Amino acid sequence: MCILKKSIIFSLVFFSFINNYAQKIKRPPYERHFKSSEIGLGIGSSQYFGDIHTYNNRFAYTSTTRWNTNISFTRHLNPYYSLRILATYARIMADYFLSTQNKVDGFSNKFDNQFLRNSHFRNDLKEISLVSLINLKNGFYSVRNENRTSVMPYFMAGFGLYQHAPQARGVYDAVNNNLAPWETINSTNNSKTLNLSIPIGFGIRKKISAKMDVSAEICYRLTFTDHLDDIISESYPNSTNPYSNRSQERYSAINGKDRNELFNLVALRQGFPIFTGTGDKYFPIIGYPNESPKRGENGNDAFLTTSVHIRYYFDKMISCPK
Repeated sequence: MCILKKSIIFSLVFFSFINNYAQKIKRPPYERHFKSSEIGLGIGSSQYFGDIHTYNNRFAYTSTTRWNTNISFTRHLNPYYSLRILATYARIMADYFLSTQNKVDGFSNKFDNQFLRNSHFRNDLKEISLVSLINLKNGFYSVRNENRTSVMPYFMAGFGLYQHAPQARGVYDAVNNNLAPWETINSTNNSKTLNLSIPIGFGIRKKISAKMDVSAEICYRLTFTDHLDDIISESYPNSTNPYSNRSQERYSAINGKDRNELFNLVALRQGFPIFTGTGDKYFPIIGYPNESPKRGENGNDAFLTTSVHIRYYFDKMISCPK
């Protein structure tokens, strides 16, 4: 009986020691990494940068903001690297009048040329891209989806192909208070509908359930074209195309607002005759045959998207060797 009691006590002490020792051993959370797949839906804003909205015009950011929506499939290949196929539909837009009407004042002539040009556009971009995701932490995935990292920041970069067709409104009908319909334009006679983009961005995702994440991303697209807005840095052509020179129009084609007051302010500052007539056309003060100012600025156009996503993780298919 005494021996049995001593054996029980020894066993309890031994297993207690083993258990405490095992807890001190730092084992990896999972024995191996299992590839994981997800599908995502996103919606957010789009921002254009180009001839109408230059980077230094901080006042134009609100007037040029539009929307985007996207769907993606992501394959998590290892703890630090994933590959994504992304389809994006984004609208971009800008208007010289909207981006300068509150900035043309008596203290600065910085936006005078932009105001006088009076061009505008919108463009619906349809993009397919292949993007690499680089996790900034160990994104280890086990057999169980719920064991993934709860918060993950990541960089992304890749390449894409997008289709586009810039549009503009015709002259505003002030008599009947009617905006003209949107029409596809190509005043530069050099617009290609299919172009290459380079997406570069940053994101962060948060686990909200065993199979779902919510993520936020910001992605800047480099492009190799200056034609997203159908405006390039060239002299105004001697053309009958109504979209090649909008400088004489009195009313904004976007919202029908009268540009007369601001035009006279700019005219006095630049030494032009002020407008005192009642028609819907201004003096032809810029454009052909004048070499300056140009229709636009030097450099390629670009666009930026911000979006919030809901992501769903598929169950892993684990095959056992026979």
